[in-house]
Amino acid sequence: MGKKISLAATILLVAGWLALFFSGRGVLIWFTQPGEKVGMLHCHYFTGTEIVNRQFLYSQQGFLGRETCPRVVELEQ
Repeated sequence: MGKKISLAATILLVAGWLALFFSGRGVLIWFTQPGEKVGMLHCHYFTGTEIVNRQFLYSQQGFLGRETCPRVVELEQ
């Protein structure tokens, strides 16, 4: 039973990695918010091969910028 669960988990992990690798998208793995009400939001995404950093304007209420990082971003342009 344990071997089947391990095999299923491995297959899901590889399928997720392949989907990221070929899609040109990144999944949020961590972010840092500025200490003030306005600043730059630093977002770190895993693309399947590397970690990519993106910065967005941050505002606490989301009026001028974003309040949080998008969970998935399109990286190909």
